[in-house]
Amino acid sequence: MRIVAMVVLALVSACGSHRLAHESSPPLANTQWRLDRLGDTPIHVADGQHAPHLVFVPDGHRVQGSGGCNRITGTYREDGSAITIGPLASTRMACVQGMETESQFLLGLDRVRKWSITGQRLTLSDDTGRVVAMLEAVATR
Repeated sequence: MRIVAMVVLALVSACGSHRLAHESSPPLANTQWRLDRLGDTPIHVADGQHAPHLVFVPDGHRVQGSGGCNRITGTYREDGSAITIGPLASTRMACVQGMETESQFLLGLDRVRKWSITGQRLTLSDDTGRVVAMLEAVATR
């Protein structure tokens, strides 16, 4: 009887953790999203450089973050799975590394029209469904 109880407990624990994994996708808003890919290109952050990231702040529909070198701020509009980002403003510092990634990230954000979250990954796509950027959840505020 003790063995059966342990097996049942193990099954309940396994099912519960599986359910929580599905329910634990973070929300779009108030989550720090770190850039993982631009289109098909993986992003590598150099030592000492900030990771490009975004945070969608629902109060005022603000978006803020970093391109890796410069701070980004602006607005977004979201309606279901549709989203537009911008206009955006950024500081204008020059960095030794990462400027090309930052430039491509900012240009890509202007083309974003759709979003979806699967697990810990945010996918931003253009109006044809082509992936513009993939971001990973880092922290929820």
